[in-house]
Amino acid sequence: MTDGWLGPARAAGLTYAKSCIDGLLERAQEFDIASDACSPDASDFLFWLPCEDECQIYFGTATIGEQCERFGRRMSTCAADLACGFDDICHAPCDLPQVIPEGGPCGYAVGLVQEHCSDGLVCDEATATCVVPTSTGAPCNPAAPVCGPADGCRSAMMTCEPRRALGAGCGAHDECISGVCDGQCKPPDPFPCGHQYF
Repeated sequence: MTDGWLGPARAAGLTYAKSCIDGLLERAQEFDIASDACSPDASDFLFWLPCEDECQIYFGTATIGEQCERFGRRMSTCAADLACGFDDICHAPCDLPQVIPEGGPCGYAVGLVQEHCSDGLVCDEATATCVVPTSTGAPCNPAAPVCGPADGCRSAMMTCEPRRALGAGCGAHDECISGVCDGQCKPPDPFPCGHQYF
């Protein structure tokens, strides 16, 4: 959790649920997450729990079907056993809408991981909305690329180009299928702790 999430959650008068944090930490220990602390799977473990195990660290009083506001992962104005969807409505955690339409809010780094743009769309991080991706060969902005999932924003040409295979030369992580560039495209796992990717 970051202070950027906590401050607004506390300012909104949400209630803290220590039992939720305790349960999440206990669940992490069951899977010996600390032994793989450098792995992105390990660092994201608490974000990938099954919906049946979801809880809210900071919660409010809004009930199913009522409007809600999200402040961070597992922090919203919904009641403790509910979750706030991308549609700003309280849902049971296993009933959250998952497919975001064009123009819908996405890239919510602190939302539940099942949320995703509908087929054929990508999340534009600059606008945090689901958009039609830029086509292969079209110009892109390396700071906020919206190339299709099979393409990356090739920094040398400033165009969306097919991602490169392992062993190919590269200049940025986004250019590789693996998502890891170290002069050439490298396998994504295992990640050394000091790798520039982190």
